[in-house]
Amino acid sequence: MGCGELQSIAAPAAKLNRQAASRELLMFLVLLTYTKPLEIVDTFIPAHREYLARNYEAGVFLLSGRKEPRDGGVILASASSAQALQEVLAEDPFHIHGVATYQLVQFTPTMAAPVFRALVAA
Repeated sequence: MGCGELQSIAAPAAKLNRQAASRELLMFLVLLTYTKPLEIVDTFIPAHREYLARNYEAGVFLLSGRKEPRDGGVILASASSAQALQEVLAEDPFHIHGVATYQLVQFTPTMAAPVFRALVAA
């Protein structure tokens, strides 16, 4: 990762530091698995990306991307509870149209790179 990439992470990390200070965050790894062929999944990608953008703006999603091989995706999320996160995931077009299933893994971060230290439990 180059210096420019680290600087581009710094602004979102500062926002995350403020969010972490204002409320206790529970951390989740969300594993999506496609249940339909990629041709069907791809028809919902634009709506799914809009959904992701809204939740990045809301501070719920921190990182996301597709799995390799491309059989689903991964989201790093923060929420007040698993139930609150499940309510957010229920709004995903992938969920609404039945093209993916979701596995939530709650975890407690204990180590992080400097830009993500706000995520580490005290």
